[in-house]
Amino acid sequence: MQAESSAPTGRYRYTRASDQWWWSEGLYAIFGFAPGEVVPTAALMSHHQHPDDRARFARLLEQQLHGGRAFGCLNRLLDASGRQRWVTWIGEGTDTADGTSASGTVEGHAVDVTDQQERAVAEQANWHVGRALASREVIDQAKGVLMVVYQTSSDDAFGLLRWASQRGNVKLTVLAGQLLDAVRGGLDLGPTARQRVDDVISALLTTRNGRHAEDGTLDGATAALDGVRPAAERAPERHERLRTTLVLEGRTPVLRVSGEVDLATAPEFSSALNRLVSAGRVPGPVVVDLRDATHVGSVGVTMLIVANRRCEAASTPLRIVVAPGTASLSLVPGHGLALFPSPVAALGV
Repeated sequence: MQAESSAPTGRYRYTRASDQWWWSEGLYAIFGFAPGEVVPTAALMSHHQHPDDRARFARLLEQQLHGGRAFGCLNRLLDASGRQRWVTWIGEGTDTADGTSASGTVEGHAVDVTDQQERAVAEQANWHVGRALASREVIDQAKGVLMVVYQTSSDDAFGLLRWASQRGNVKLTVLAGQLLDAVRGGLDLGPTARQRVDDVISALLTTRNGRHAEDGTLDGATAALDGVRPAAERAPERHERLRTTLVLEGRTPVLRVSGEVDLATAPEFSSALNRLVSAGRVPGPVVVDLRDATHVGSVGVTMLIVANRRCEAASTPLRIVVAPGTASLSLVPGHGLALFPSPVAALGV
């Protein structure tokens, strides 16, 4: 054993009959006192225990006085300078002549493990910081992809990631990693890149059993459409690349869509579809007019499928108007959606 004057180890003994403690020089040092500077008493021991550990240490000591079994515990104490120290206590109750330890002593060793504990805490903190920085790097790279593909700002790119994360119920770092995997090996800045990114998000909006995620509304909003006036447009949803307007044709709600529907415009399109579905009146249909849409990616198709299922459940069939020969909308057919070549055809069924 190292000399107690320099090692963070000490010995102790507590005698119940006299209610007295004995400390070795090493234990005085752990408590921050010179040998003999104070008289170790039960009150002094209690005073220097950390407030959150004081009751537990007292109970443990009492148990050993009545049980006589070996024990070990880790607790915190505050030394003479007020510094917190982590100490491991090891000891055993000693029986009295009558075979019990109720009037006996507890003795053992105390080891100051403050340095080891602080290193362990620092290592754990560094590990968590490292993970956070790695996650931040992945998210920043994914934001960069969206900024390039959709020509959007950093804040808007992060907003799109967060929206897709919430819609797909997937952690933001996982989503960012999947997005990076999809574009790894080079990124064509043309329509192919946009379709690849859209496909990743669309896949996340699909559950493991192949059905598309549904949360009761298309974007988590619950506001219904109120005050729609015949032959008059509501204030349209505006986006740099998407415009949606909800009108009434007779008694049928019609959502007119112009521009591009992809991940960058997905939140606005989702919100517009939600209002359309909420405006439906049994047994009449609701209509999405995509004749002026120049692009509908897989994310938009997913939203249309979800809207269609909601309409089926509400007995307000969804009808989609698509201009014949529109190549950019080639993903729409084949998903169980009711397609019509004109509004007249959709309204006349």
